[in-house]
Amino acid sequence: MENFKLLKQDETISILGYSVNDKGYAPSSLWPNTIQKLKQILDNLNTQNLSLKGRILTVNTLIISRIWYTATLLPPSYKQISELNKLISKSIKYNSNVLPRYSIFQQAHSSYGLQAPVLTDILMARMINTWIKLLTGNFLWAKIEKDIITQQISNKGGISINLALSRNPIKTKYWPDRWKPFVKAWKKAEGSIGKNKEPWPWTAESISLANEQGNSYSVKKTV
Repeated sequence: MENFKLLKQDETISILGYSVNDKGYAPSSLWPNTIQKLKQILDNLNTQNLSLKGRILTVNTLIISRIWYTATLLPPSYKQISELNKLISKSIKYNSNVLPRYSIFQQAHSSYGLQAPVLTDILMARMINTWIKLLTGNFLWAKIEKDIITQQISNKGGISINLALSRNPIKTKYWPDRWKPFVKAWKKAEGSIGKNKEPWPWTAESISLANEQGNSYSVKKTV
């Protein structure tokens, strides 16, 4: 039989290469450490003799994938997003003699563009994807987080989760800090829980984003 260790308060544990505390939350050092690692990868990329298209492909494969998974644990701040954008842009355009117009630079291949990553759209898609799973899922993590959110909103604001998400505009004042970026992303995407009166989780068909049913949402539509 395996021996299980009870974590002490503020003690961290490594899961799939990421450190989390006793509550399963990522430490504040997550993004500074991640950005430093990405800098090292990009510095190495800058030593390679790659075309502009090759650099974009490499960045999408090696860098964006890391940002995508790390953002699930802790969305980066605006300052960190700006730093990441500068790193990515600098690496893609490194020593390039011919730079395309911005529109072509980020247009999809199907539109004869280079499909350079749009980091804000990618992070938005990641947060919305996670948020929909929270609203509609019966996963263990979703149940635990829903209980925490419901209790905090009730204790601090004296309102139900249904009312909190039905307000226009949606306010983040009473939400756990961890979930505030996700609420803001939901608000920006014009998300709505519709006429749901029962406690969450709700069905994907009963929620919507910009008048489109939640079960029709896909990451590709956002990025």
